[in-house]
Amino acid sequence: MIKRVMKKVSIKGPIKLVSTNRSIFFTFLFYAIIFKAVLPLSCPRVNCRRGRLTAFTSMDSKVKIAFSQQELARIYDSSFLLSRNLIMEKMYALFYHFSQTITASPAHQSYRFPEATNILSPKISRGENYNGLPYIMMDFPALFSKENIFAFRTLFWWSNFFSFTLHLKGTPLAEKLDTIIRNMDLTRDGPIVYYSGADAWNHNLMDKNYLPFSDPAAVRRQATAYGFLKLSRKLELARYAELEQVGLITYELFLTLTR
Repeated sequence: MIKRVMKKVSIKGPIKLVSTNRSIFFTFLFYAIIFKAVLPLSCPRVNCRRGRLTAFTSMDSKVKIAFSQQELARIYDSSFLLSRNLIMEKMYALFYHFSQTITASPAHQSYRFPEATNILSPKISRGENYNGLPYIMMDFPALFSKENIFAFRTLFWWSNFFSFTLHLKGTPLAEKLDTIIRNMDLTRDGPIVYYSGADAWNHNLMDKNYLPFSDPAAVRRQATAYGFLKLSRKLELARYAELEQVGLITYELFLTLTR
């Protein structure tokens, strides 16, 4: 039986291979003709990748790059970067102290969080490029999974602001939405906004899609249409000394909204 199968393979294999190679040859020939005719017209010496054209420079071409006097001054000035690093370290420490303030809050200790929510240790991360600027972000308390999100996010965005955000998705959103809308009067005169767009990771509170948290029907439409809800509050950078106080007030308000 094995010999018979091997015999069939040995007979049919080369025939199939020749047929396949012939098909590949003519396909290659067709595209070679097309690209020879079209490429020099449409993409001369470029790399067409994801719809973007990146020019190639040949080995003998001369690239001219010039720096302004202001840019040269920045290159020689190390003081700004050293100060920036120190500022980021201080902000990191400020966020950690805020997490301890949250942990000590009676409202935090008595709240019934969704299962698997991290309520003990903060996750603090830093980055260099949110819309081109450095940031520090703390998610605490936080639950992030493919289906569910329950998170209180504190953000420092360089040269812009601090922000405090409650982010809900999945089961936490389904369980809390009616309660949040019912308790909306608690924030009607406050600085709370909600995100009305589709991008759940847009943290720019100056975006036009951040609207006053005052329209129950609009909030419900957003949560139903996009499957998440984000409530946020902004704090000016000059008020950094109030971060823990304002942040705790905002955090406890969000917990009250969802009880």
